[in-house]
Amino acid sequence: MKSPSRGSATQATPLVEDTVLQSLSQELAYLHNRVCVLPNDSPIQIQLPKEMFHYNDHAMAWLFKEDVKEFLSGAMLNISLIQISMRALQEKIWELESPCQVGWLCPEQMSTARILGNSADVLYYAERGIRKSVSAGGKFIFIPYYEDYHWTLLVICVSSNTIFYIDSARLPQVRKRLVRFILQNTMKKINPRSPRGPTWKL
Repeated sequence: MKSPSRGSATQATPLVEDTVLQSLSQELAYLHNRVCVLPNDSPIQIQLPKEMFHYNDHAMAWLFKEDVKEFLSGAMLNISLIQISMRALQEKIWELESPCQVGWLCPEQMSTARILGNSADVLYYAERGIRKSVSAGGKFIFIPYYEDYHWTLLVICVSSNTIFYIDSARLPQVRKRLVRFILQNTMKKINPRSPRGPTWKL
């Protein structure tokens, strides 16, 4: 993680109101205190490993002060913050030497915008990422997914060929879930003995 250089001292300015600040967990308070001293236009640069996210090359996520402010105030959860959290979780799993092996698909690569723009590329990425995760020992594959201004989480259980769709918001109408088309076709190719594709748990 690279922080911007501090040519001159930057005065810490709280990102959220005091009532919100007092309600934050220890981890979120640490995030707030670390970011609030940064200049507004100088982001933190975090590398996204190509092995973890199944990129052709290493990529970068840029965390701006405004991103953290929007997250802590409940206004928006930026995709960069999701990617950084995924990397942090994977590093924690490595530290614990957990027997529960997980794989990850990048939320940016699996986004609605990408699916609408070029579904063939998303299909290719999903198949490659799932196959690499499985060959690396991944038993569960996590896919944060953004659609209709809302984050959901998809979890692929490889052994049972099941996909869990986890949504914190219950709506009167079902979301479009464009990602379902991608994963349905991908899992059919990966598990040809299941011609109907994976079982979905919504």
